Amino acid sequence: MIQELLEGTSINSMICTNFIHCRSSTARSFSNSWFGTGNGTSQDLRPQCAGIETKIAFCPLGKTWNEQACSHAHDAGIQCTTTSIDLSNIRLIDGKYPGMGKVEIKYNKRWGSFCWKRWNEQNTKVLCRMLRYSHTVGKAFSSPRNKSAISIGSLRCQGQENNIGLCKAHLDKETCNEEAVGVDCTGNMQVRLKDGQTIYSFEGVEGRVDIYDGHNWGSLCDNSITIEQAKVVCSTATGYSDTQPIFYHLTVPEFHSVAFSVDSLTCGGWEEHISQCTFTKTGSCSVHFTHVKCFQDCVTVYSNVSTGDITSNNYPKPYEPDVDCLYIIKPSTGIYKLEFLDLQMADSGDFVQVNTF
Repeated sequence: MIQELLEGTSINSMICTNFIHCRSSTARSFSNSWFGTGNGTSQDLRPQCAGIETKIAFCPLGKTWNEQACSHAHDAGIQCTTTSIDLSNIRLIDGKYPGMGKVEIKYNKRWGSFCWKRWNEQNTKVLCRMLRYSHTVGKAFSSPRNKSAISIGSLRCQGQENNIGLCKAHLDKETCNEEAVGVDCTGNMQVRLKDGQTIYSFEGVEGRVDIYDGHNWGSLCDNSITIEQAKVVCSTATGYSDTQPIFYHLTVPEFHSVAFSVDSLTCGGWEEHISQCTFTKTGSCSVHFTHVKCFQDCVTVYSNVSTGDITSNNYPKPYEPDVDCLYIIKPSTGIYKLEFLDLQMADSGDFVQVNTF
């Protein structure tokens, strides 16, 4: 047994990390044989852990083994209590669309991935529920680790947890390889914008809101939707979640046949994918459907180009305020470099986002 000098949180946290859970454990130490006396020889080792070690064997010792024994009356104890992991410490990256990607966790202030070898269906269920995809069945897949370090060797969830911080995790990565865990929490739900009023409807950034429920395509009825719901629609359909979309109504009937119609869509505005929202189906919404324009009237398409310049509206004067612009480049086959020159942001909230498809 280790003698009772387990002072502070560093050694406690390390022991909980080593034997019980990953870093989401909160540790508390107990002295004077709180849990009863042990058997064998008690060692006065005085471990000096920093709290970042993955095994107690990696901690320097204040005293060497067998240097001094102590009474079992002073046996130390540890209590490990699991705590939830904040959503800011979990992310999905390198996915084709929101709600899909390689799973990464921030551990010791660094982002790392999960070992694919021991991942199971229960882990996927809990992770997707934690990311607030509670209406779909997620799927896991093997994702190349690339430059991402493996942080968690294995995770064991029962399936009923709401946060992976409440699951058991092990940091032993000896059997891991170049495969990391990827998940798709969307349940194959999709959104497309089709049959719009502008030429950009062919680029999928403007048009009638069609929703795929994983089996069939349906359309959103022409009810009054909010800007929060329109943002989620655009995020799912285009991958851009920070635009200021507008929705409009057609003055003429739209004869469009679908397997089902969506009577109401409920989103809070925080969602990145429509599968995080709730909706109700109806048999038909007659001949009137909802239409959304994700980028207002600032869309430019460059097709079959090998070189050229892209400039913002009004350049070299300042660009228009409160306008989201989309530039679609469709070059011929080859390798290209995108270089930004004379780029100046007019406001702290402005940014440039580059996506590849």
